[in-house]
Amino acid sequence: MFKEEWLALANQIGYANEKQMFEDLYSSMPIPEIARRLSFSTPTIARRMGLLGIVKRSRGGSNNLKNQKFKIWRVDQRIVFLFPVKEVAHALRVSDATLYNYKAACKEQDFKKGVQSELLHYQSNSGPGPVCN
Repeated sequence: MFKEEWLALANQIGYANEKQMFEDLYSSMPIPEIARRLSFSTPTIARRMGLLGIVKRSRGGSNNLKNQKFKIWRVDQRIVFLFPVKEVAHALRVSDATLYNYKAACKEQDFKKGVQSELLHYQSNSGPGPVCN
């Protein structure tokens, strides 16, 4: 489709231009849904949005690196540092590499020296809490 045809489509739907159309649609639905509604393929819509400078959202779900790091962060950090990587990673359902990199980034030597206040999160008196949810 040519630029004029995209503009005509946007005008037909009620938008001033195609960038405004894609930004508005993308704020309320994912790219595959936009593609279905406009009767185009998902790669076509993604490519057109990229050409217009619209930044795509990161993928969600439990495999998202941000979600994996959050799972690690919210457990008692003593569990993260004192138990084997494979066991903790399996219990938290995160990758071994993510857990290893998390541990390397933290100040593990400070934890071993007893400076735990930065690593430990508020815990109730009932113990460290569950390893995973």
